[in-house]
This record gives sequence, C-alpha cells and structure tokens, in this order.
Amino acid sequence: MSDDRSAVSISRVFFGLVVVAIGVLFTLDNLGVVAAREVLRFWPVIFIAIGATSLSDARRTGRHVSGLIWIFVGVWLLLHEFHFVRFQPWDLWPLLLVFIGVSILWRA
Repeated sequence: MSDDRSAVSISRVFFGLVVVAIGVLFTLDNLGVVAAREVLRFWPVIFIAIGATSLSDARRTGRHVSGLIWIFVGVWLLLHEFHFVRFQPWDLWPLLLVFIGVSILWRA
C-alpha cells in the first residue's frame, strides 16, 4: 500500500514540477529572456524522464519493460523533432504484425 502512495506522490511531484517549469518558461519568454519555442522543442525529454524514473523504481520485469518503452518513445520523438528520423512512427505499424506472428510462433 505504501508503494502505491509513494508512486502517486512521486507522480504528483513530477507533474507539479513540470507545470512550474512551463510557467517559468513562459514568463521568461514574455520578458524576452528566453525563446520558449526553442526550449519546447525538447518536450520529448519528459517521456525519457518518465522512463528513467520507472526503471529506477522497477522491482518487476514489467516495470523495466514499460520504462524502456517510455525511453524509446521519448528518444524517437526527440530524434524526430530534430529531423534525425525522417519517417513517422506510424510507418512502422506492420512491425506490430511481425511481433504478433513471433508471439504466436513462440507459444507454439
């Protein structure tokens, strides 16, 4: 029970910090100190942070997998944001069929 409460508490703290950071960013943008659009290009780092937090708190294999998925999504979106990846993630949807087929074969 305490693990559930600490996870909720950590997620609330993280969300609160994100809201505060966005507020400070827009305030600095209004004052002409920082260009918010340039800083907001790094928004996928939030997914990487969620994945890293999930990995560091993981006690089960499922949490490791979900943490790695969050990190993969964050890295993918960051690379796409900076035009290192030229295709959309949806272009890879047939890989879902490959994973389903491999899963079926693995169980057989």
